[in-house]
Amino acid sequence: MIMTILILVVYKVPIKEAQAQQTFSAQEVLIQNFAYSPATITIDVGETVTWTNLDSAPHTVSADDDSFSSDTLNENDTFSHTFSTAGVFSYFCQFHSFMKAEIVVNEAPTELKMVWLPIVKRTDNAGNASPTPGQGSTTPTATSTRTPVPSATTTPTATALPSPTPTRPAEQIVRWSDPAAWGGSVPTVGQAVTIPAGKFMLLDTNPPALQSLAIDGTLIFDNQDLNLTAGWIIVHGKLEIGTPDHPYTNKAIITLNGPAGQDIMGMGSRVLGVMGNGEIQMVGETRTSWTHLNATANKGEAALTLASTPNWRVGDRIVVASTDFDFRQSEDFIITTIQGAQVQLDAPLAYTHWGETTTANGQTIEQRAEVGLLSRNIVIQGDASSETDGLGGHMMVMGKGKLALDGVELFR
Repeated sequence: MIMTILILVVYKVPIKEAQAQQTFSAQEVLIQNFAYSPATITIDVGETVTWTNLDSAPHTVSADDDSFSSDTLNENDTFSHTFSTAGVFSYFCQFHSFMKAEIVVNEAPTELKMVWLPIVKRTDNAGNASPTPGQGSTTPTATSTRTPVPSATTTPTATALPSPTPTRPAEQIVRWSDPAAWGGSVPTVGQAVTIPAGKFMLLDTNPPALQSLAIDGTLIFDNQDLNLTAGWIIVHGKLEIGTPDHPYTNKAIITLNGPAGQDIMGMGSRVLGVMGNGEIQMVGETRTSWTHLNATANKGEAALTLASTPNWRVGDRIVVASTDFDFRQSEDFIITTIQGAQVQLDAPLAYTHWGETTTANGQTIEQRAEVGLLSRNIVIQGDASSETDGLGGHMMVMGKGKLALDGVELFR
């Protein structure tokens, strides 16, 4: 006699696994106009997001928690990442830190699957189950003589998980070169310009010389060679040229050319000033700031032997300190060629500069001349008239203002 027992098994299956025959396309984020679009998307665990850079400027896709990061994405480059865990993943561009967005990843939705599993047991005429070899006899809890029900599945309606509320809106940025950013026309020569509070502006072109520039919002220099000239610049918001994580690598020059006799908010003329809660951050290239001579440089020579191999370049301006009692024997030159620690100068030395150490009473006395780098790739300067009228540019920080400079050259 045969007895059949039906057992109902209930288990969860991800919907996408149950629908494995379907094709699910990757989510796409476009990088254009210095923004991620859309700034926030919601996906499920297991889905892939692909970013495409449509800007001519390079960008990256870098998670705040370092869970994913692209290489540099040039124009039309793409980057894809598949998310294996749920959560909210914020990310940004390493070249343009104001570019921020996020991915909301939900647990993959599941559905319940139910299946009847028949178990067949053989019994004797009295209805007792036959013992299984090696085991004692078993007594079934129920005996059925009906025809076994074929295995079947039931698919309940899946309940979607609610999407978390985005934690941070993306900041929208406008380009200086875009007339729409200025209400129809970009600033012209001699104009007094204000970047209003709440506006994020990317300086992506060389503006004409301005009468003045008031930064109440945020002005960020794009990483290209740029020149900004104004009579004065006052920052109540933020002026950014590079960051500690991503130093500025091109050439940025700010020239202050206001007339003598001005008194801008109590700070005089030709001022780059920070007031209120304003902030200026400028981070240039990391360069070797100075080293010593490694051999005496004699008057009339046009070459130096340095004690180390600096990361200086042709065209850089350097200074050789005096080793005489007269401090005015320091001299500055332009590098014409450089190979390792050997440097050729654009003019011969007017004075001899000592390049040797001396030992006395068992101690080494450092007497070598210092050689310093004057050039930096971020320059704040007065205009050419500063050489004749003695009125150069200057910087002032007032109130609770913040100023952070690294790798910046102050000239005239």
